[in-house]
Amino acid sequence: MYYAERSQDLELLLYHINNVKAMTSGMSDREKSVFINNYICDSFSFRRHTGSSSSAVEGFKSGITNCRGYTASFYIIGMNCGLNVKAECAHNSTGSHTYNIVNIGGEDYVVDTSANDLYGTDDYLLIPYAAYMAGTNSVKVRDSLADLDSGIVQKQVTIDDLFKAKGI
Repeated sequence: MYYAERSQDLELLLYHINNVKAMTSGMSDREKSVFINNYICDSFSFRRHTGSSSSAVEGFKSGITNCRGYTASFYIIGMNCGLNVKAECAHNSTGSHTYNIVNIGGEDYVVDTSANDLYGTDDYLLIPYAAYMAGTNSVKVRDSLADLDSGIVQKQVTIDDLFKAKGI
């Protein structure tokens, strides 16, 4: 049962990775970042407290996740679309929050997909890192994939890793 469920999870994640990868072929990193942000916002609904639904897989399964699920989804899809992307966790007056950082042309930009979806805006899309941190009064806690509690996405996972996990 466990293996069958994990196999279905991998199939679901691979479907979304390959779907976005095909649609973003030939796009610049900036265009890919915008596309992936919008794809995830169209796929998920934000819930601050989701219980177990804080992963990329659970987000795609249920359509509901929190910032960790959004961050994990952007990370795994973005990485497989060729983006130089990482995840980060920070604290501010409202608590902990995760978001992505995309390096484009040697500069770091924040993509906060969950905030974009929650507020129905692109105000948190490709914001220069220092401006985002100052504007949200955030203090970096750590580069964080472990914080994502993301089921499959607990380390840098590539499509090759996913196929190896399936024995392909």
